[in-house]
Amino acid sequence: MLPPRLVAATGWLLVGIATVLLAVLLIDLSVAWNAPRCGADITATCYPWGAEGPAADAGWHYTSRKNYLISSVFEATVLAVSLSLAVWLRSGGRIAAIVVALFLTATSNITLPWVLAAL
Repeated sequence: MLPPRLVAATGWLLVGIATVLLAVLLIDLSVAWNAPRCGADITATCYPWGAEGPAADAGWHYTSRKNYLISSVFEATVLAVSLSLAVWLRSGGRIAAIVVALFLTATSNITLPWVLAAL
């Protein structure tokens, strides 16, 4: 059996990782929200929507601006909900909430298109 302090420290480490990831996602979402599409010239303020630029084969969420924004909002919402649950749950529940959120965030590029297609 693991010592309770190790379990608590692991839970708070995962909370820290999820918090940093959420901050990065929110910053990226705010930049992508108003970013123009990259045309013939790639600038620092454009986003590679569709099959262009270095993200041409990066996955479903780059195929259109709508997909990218839906994916980013979904991932940010999942992380925000899990972080709010982590404040109220005990160490084991905190770890479970963060691990589930990180799993959903990591696999959203695969599962989210199926869910949206079913709607």
